[in-house]
Amino acid sequence: MQYDIQPNAVGIIIGKARQTVDQLEAVSGATDSAISDAGSALTHSPAASSAVQHYLEVLVKFGVDGCHDLAQHNILCTDDACRSYLEGDAQAASNSQTALASVPEIDSPGA
Repeated sequence: MQYDIQPNAVGIIIGKARQTVDQLEAVSGATDSAISDAGSALTHSPAASSAVQHYLEVLVKFGVDGCHDLAQHNILCTDDACRSYLEGDAQAASNSQTALASVPEIDSPGA
């Protein structure tokens, strides 16, 4: 099994993912605004106002915030996993060099 993790490529992808996730914060803010506006926009229909507010609060805001939190968690875990992989790879290379240096040189006359 062989992996080729390219730190620069991973960094670029994580950066793009963070930009996308940051846009979810704007959607969440817009949902908050819609929730507050729903009450005043539908003053003549209290049942509709209540239903719209409930829909926005429970379904939309919960869904957007849940997606945001899950995406943030996935980004952090991916970043941590790549960092750990690279640290482990560097440690394995260092251990290999140390072990190679500790192998005694064989003195074989005539060779």
